[in-house]
Amino acid sequence: MQVLLLATGENEHLAPLTTKRPSPMVAVVDRPVMAIAIENLVRAGIKRVLVSLYNQGSSVVSYFGDGRRWGIKIEYLPQNQLWGSAGILKWIARRLQESVLVLPADAIIDLDASMAMKAHHAGGSGMTLVLHQPQHKHEERLVNLDAHNKICAIGEETSTDTTLANFTGAFIFDPGMLEYIPANTEYNVYEDLLPQLLSSGVEVTGYMMPGYWNALSTFNDYQSAQVTYLRNARAQSDNSDEQASDIKLLRYTLMNQARQIAPGVWVGANSYIHPDARIASPIYIGSNCSIGGNVELGPEAVIGSGVIIDSGATVQYSTILEHTYVGQFVNVDSRIVEQTMIIDPATSSTTNTVDPFLLSETTRTETTRQAWLSVLVAAFLLFLSLPLTIPISLLLFVAARGQVFSRTPHIHSRRIGQPPSATHTNPESFDLLRFSTQRRDGSLSRLGSWLCKREIDRIPTLWNVVRGDIGLVGVKPLTLEEAANLTDDWQLRRYTCPAGFTGLWYTQADADSNLETILITDAYYAATRSWLEDLRILIRTPMVWLRRTRSSQASDHQLSSSKEQVDEVHIA
Repeated sequence: MQVLLLATGENEHLAPLTTKRPSPMVAVVDRPVMAIAIENLVRAGIKRVLVSLYNQGSSVVSYFGDGRRWGIKIEYLPQNQLWGSAGILKWIARRLQESVLVLPADAIIDLDASMAMKAHHAGGSGMTLVLHQPQHKHEERLVNLDAHNKICAIGEETSTDTTLANFTGAFIFDPGMLEYIPANTEYNVYEDLLPQLLSSGVEVTGYMMPGYWNALSTFNDYQSAQVTYLRNARAQSDNSDEQASDIKLLRYTLMNQARQIAPGVWVGANSYIHPDARIASPIYIGSNCSIGGNVELGPEAVIGSGVIIDSGATVQYSTILEHTYVGQFVNVDSRIVEQTMIIDPATSSTTNTVDPFLLSETTRTETTRQAWLSVLVAAFLLFLSLPLTIPISLLLFVAARGQVFSRTPHIHSRRIGQPPSATHTNPESFDLLRFSTQRRDGSLSRLGSWLCKREIDRIPTLWNVVRGDIGLVGVKPLTLEEAANLTDDWQLRRYTCPAGFTGLWYTQADADSNLETILITDAYYAATRSWLEDLRILIRTPMVWLRRTRSSQASDHQLSSSKEQVDEVHIA
């Protein structure tokens, strides 16, 4: 069985939340909704998945990477234009070797993939639609299912012998059905392919899934999804049968690596809760949050990562999205809040707050302990490098007539250990220190070339760590010219964490990687950053440096050998 996730992000039902991120990246319990689909596929034993991209696809790539964090291999299929849920299959026809399960990445479908595939094979048709019982008075994609689980009509129920069902957007498709899809055409399953198949007399099977389904078509659906996860997670953790009558129990409820500190209360890493805060379950509090004194939280509240809730505030039956500041004595009841924006789920009305003392944006900052630890480690490394750096400095002083160091303006949001800027889109500049490797005409000197190939010219950058300009681990410091290319919100998110002497940009990207690769790597780091991951990066850095150095030396040797061969040919 092959699997294709439709992460094209053209669904605008949850705008304005989807203006900064594609719909698969909208957070449900502090993680992208697409992560729920990935987790369910991994539990079903799926080892490889195709992901189609279109709108803001880079933010999906930067968060999920190659999928190794989930133990799955992700292959991305970027589209230059929309092909639709059926047209994409025609576009990737050469990749289809067997039945393919197609899932929308911006909906919650608690589907048992193996059961759905068994129903598909038992049905005997080339396509099976995954269906669900109608949930609302007004449904958009209704079909009629006969007694043999065949779809006989589209729309409202036409006969007492048929069952009305809702198409979830998920379906199973055999490559033999590709002949019914026109090439190079935007073609959708419900609107285009299904009517064509029914009119041609081609059988289409329907599989009525028993699990939870939420299309996230409205803000009411979105808030309902948060509540569903909270209630079911509490019921599963208590091994109880507590369950609202309108909510179907989920098979799995992963609370984004948060730990349960009390029944129905989950808290992420590095979060501070004042002893005077009053918390009612079920509730989720993400990582790096700060909850002030006399704060009342819950029930049925989701607090995203990096949220600050000031003293005296109240949050209940609401979702506070990541990096939001809730001011003193602010009351949030039955709302969705993202930084300065307030959304009423019942009416989908949106209000923007201009007073930063009520609602505003927060960014991550380093703790004093982390800042001092980086300084001490950098100072220790500088001390250890003195037997190497002193002779190099003397050689450069003589060869470059006193120009030992170079200072190049670079961009980042703040100094380590200081409060963050008011917004992550307001970065500041600092001078990055390195050994001087160029002559006055801009060419590399012989000593400079030797230093660059071994990356020894970067040793003085540790002084930037001591000064607090950058950290030991972080995103890559960018030059002014490179920073000018950052326009998308997912790119600017890199400013929510410090620049670093090393980072994923150093340990995972190649030395000659282009700016786009670096930005994607940094965005992934910013989305998944933790002190444990920083420690892993630090441990890997010496081995990566050794590998880079050997690779550079091997390239030089190969180039030298090629030059000698050319010279021999000329002599001959």
